[in-house]
Amino acid sequence: MGRSVQLVSYSYTPGWIGGLLAIIPAIALIGALAGLYGLYLLYIGIPKLKKSPADKQAGYFIVSLVIIIVIYFIIGLIMSRVFNARDGVILW
Repeated sequence: MGRSVQLVSYSYTPGWIGGLLAIIPAIALIGALAGLYGLYLLYIGIPKLKKSPADKQAGYFIVSLVIIIVIYFIIGLIMSRVFNARDGVILW
């Protein structure tokens, strides 16, 4: 479990910094590139930190990527419901 937390925290750090850079539109592209670098860190970190076989590395990465996308979608859905409910508009 500890190695998984290390892998996620190290690979998400460039994405978080990239998200901060997206506040300024002129450097938002650098933030997007930082997010892609975070995915690269996740890909190369899976066999080193989790000691997974090399032939299963791509599968683990794809499954992780799908889970990340689903979680972000669910969080976005919940946040849109919360902010719409706060404004008096409930779109269920």
